[in-house]
Amino acid sequence: MPVEEAINQMFTMQTDTHDALLQQPIGQLPLSKDFRYMADVNGFETMDALLSFPLTFLRCRPGFSPRVLQELTIWLLEHQLVHLLRHQ
Repeated sequence: MPVEEAINQMFTMQTDTHDALLQQPIGQLPLSKDFRYMADVNGFETMDALLSFPLTFLRCRPGFSPRVLQELTIWLLEHQLVHLLRHQ
């Protein structure tokens, strides 16, 4: 298998894994009660739904606190998805 094809295959596998993770219900992810509460009150069923909004919007949502932001950032870093956190 040529190197370029192997790299493309690895990237596709990683992207598929990330997509599946982002589509999992937040209630099934290992997150705190505070995080799950914030997601529930704001109607964010998945991380994909939550990350579709910029951080400036999320900071104004009920239940979104510095602790929730820290947890979100750590979760994104652990899954190599921090680039999805939009600031504006």
